[in-house]
Amino acid sequence: MAEIVRINAVKKLYKNNRGIKDITISVNKGDVLGLLGPNGSGKTTIMKLLCGLIRKNSGELTLFGLDAEDNFERVMKSVGSLIEAPAIYKKLSAIDNLMLVARMHGVDKEKALETLKTVGLLPYANDHAERFSLGMKQRLGLSMALVGNPELVILDEPVNGLDIEGVVGVREIIEEQNKKGTTFIISSHIASELEKVCNRVAVLYDGEVAAEDTVSDIERKYPSLEEYFLEQIKQKRGALL
Repeated sequence: MAEIVRINAVKKLYKNNRGIKDITISVNKGDVLGLLGPNGSGKTTIMKLLCGLIRKNSGELTLFGLDAEDNFERVMKSVGSLIEAPAIYKKLSAIDNLMLVARMHGVDKEKALETLKTVGLLPYANDHAERFSLGMKQRLGLSMALVGNPELVILDEPVNGLDIEGVVGVREIIEEQNKKGTTFIISSHIASELEKVCNRVAVLYDGEVAAEDTVSDIERKYPSLEEYFLEQIKQKRGALL
């Protein structure tokens, strides 16, 4: 399997000494890697580093075999992302919001409309985003991450705040795109959601990787991903005492 992402001994600390400490993770083509951890464990920091929103203090960070910082523009053409909250202009329509991103990927309006169809928003393409529910805004943000058919999609808490229908909808989109070959990195603090879509999980705690395993191996050893998560966190806390 081709390696899409390599995070090797990467450190990023903020002034309050929070962040990530010597994180090492790799992601292969076709993976759906879940970053599972409590708030403040380093999930969003890793994703911001991968998207070039912040710079690391030390370590190696490569995307598609290239140094992510030295080749930022080149690698970002193959990356889609939804970090923290969708960057949506409320006074613009769904398609106008999407075209702001689509043009950067060289995608025309016809292709952009196909992406809106993928996320179930085609009937609302010309509606202003200010009228959208939270779930619809999340779908619009997802379309902005998917437009241009990126090889790697990075999603930070993509089902946060959604109702059951919205959660299932996002899950189905991820599964469908992964079948087409898209690689995903998804963060969450909800173990049950990652268990449904991921093939691998990295448990984060206090800026470090507490454990990493395949979902299939976890399911053979534990009743659920949540039980595995709680056990790894318990062991990590004990080691830090």
